[in-house]
Amino acid sequence: MRLCYSPAFACLLFLQSCVFSSQPAPPPEPQLSPVASFLRDAVPGEAKEMDDPAFGGPVAVRFEEEFTSAAGEQCRRGTAVSRASQAEVVVICRKEGGWKMAPRVWGEGIAPAGAAR
Repeated sequence: MRLCYSPAFACLLFLQSCVFSSQPAPPPEPQLSPVASFLRDAVPGEAKEMDDPAFGGPVAVRFEEEFTSAAGEQCRRGTAVSRASQAEVVVICRKEGGWKMAPRVWGEGIAPAGAAR
């Protein structure tokens, strides 16, 4: 009778080790710029002024719409306007590992502080 319990006990020990094993933590979400963080958390139509070094300093940002990209990703589009009235379309998309800003390819974009045009 004692032999019948040994396989069951071994099986329980194995299952317990699977249940209580520590899973590796998912990689942390990449740090977003202030503009991208705003677009991630805002509701359509919301606007805010903020300082973002990637855009050359203070910018006014408006979250305009949420859409699904051709790749099937959830994306958000907004506009950033500098104090010099330079405007740039900004898009962030949810990808594996979190939100990422799309490449800044529309027009010339906002010049970083101190850059000559």
